[in-house]
Amino acid sequence: MEDVYNPFLADLEQARRDGTLVRIHREELGAAWVDGYVLGLGRAWCLVGVIGDDIRPNGFQALRLEHISNLELPCPNHTFKARALALRGYSRPQPPALDLDDDAALLRDASAAFPLITLYLEASEPDICYVGRVVMLNGDTLFLRCLNPDAEWEREHGRFGLDEITRIDFGGGYEQALALVAGLIDTPH
Repeated sequence: MEDVYNPFLADLEQARRDGTLVRIHREELGAAWVDGYVLGLGRAWCLVGVIGDDIRPNGFQALRLEHISNLELPCPNHTFKARALALRGYSRPQPPALDLDDDAALLRDASAAFPLITLYLEASEPDICYVGRVVMLNGDTLFLRCLNPDAEWEREHGRFGLDEITRIDFGGGYEQALALVAGLIDTPH
């Protein structure tokens, strides 16, 4: 896989090294921004430790570098957010071991480290996400055992082209709630 050019790459790397809270925009996809810590950069993907609107950690997002359209460094209200996180006892999360250079490797690593992953195909399906477990990767195709919003397994596996995936979430509150109800974890984290 070739390195993806992004004009914000140097700033993303600086934020990763410094532990600065950032706001990342992906306007091309009509996607909202995300606030968090840059935890990893690969040739294709950026890993963000998400800070939710309630100023608490909310899992991780892997974002394709090619879709990052703007970066606010530091993020708005960063002093307040950093102080609130510290007063609540939160620190910058440790990144899980993920290969951010390759789509298939990233999906395998995330699925091995977390009970569920959430896929977004925002370019073709902007208002839909798919939550589940990786069943198989076959070339450029991912087969996902999907859960519905009631935490019940779908009969058919989802089939997705790797190049269609724009974002992958894992370890967040929504994935944890689904995993808990589906019996994949014993207690919430």
